[in-house]
Amino acid sequence: MRRVAATRESLVLAEDGIDPERLGGSLMARAAVPCVVGLSAPMLLALLIDPALLRHPQFVITVVLIPLLMGATAIYTYCVLVPGSVCGIVADPESRKVHVIHANLFATRTVVLPFEAITAIHSVSSYDRDGYGERRVELVTRRNERFLLPPSVTDADVTILKRAMGRA
Repeated sequence: MRRVAATRESLVLAEDGIDPERLGGSLMARAAVPCVVGLSAPMLLALLIDPALLRHPQFVITVVLIPLLMGATAIYTYCVLVPGSVCGIVADPESRKVHVIHANLFATRTVVLPFEAITAIHSVSSYDRDGYGERRVELVTRRNERFLLPPSVTDADVTILKRAMGRA
């Protein structure tokens, strides 16, 4: 867990790989290069097998553009339905908001919560399939949404976060 003070007043608790200066955007492509290489593979294969096939626009549309449309639709649906795990939070006492940062395979998404919407920040025990337990920090909102924070967030971080929210 990396602790960075983005400004003098805000507190950033983020895993390595999350850049606090780039939190303004809601989506950040993480798998663009593998997707582009995977989608250009049929064109390269057609170029190697029979270069005359690339002269026909129907072939290009059928082999490249339609799979691209289906792949992009599937990735977008995945990003909307599966927000991913929480990889960091940013508390900004000046604007009285907490930014909860989710990351999945393809995108990073930020949920903004006002301080008034957060009812509790406490430690809970979570267990894996084998029954091994670990203490995790959970953020609970008024609508009973529960955000399980990364395992590296400690009780000292919770104290600092509560102090930044004005609850300590």
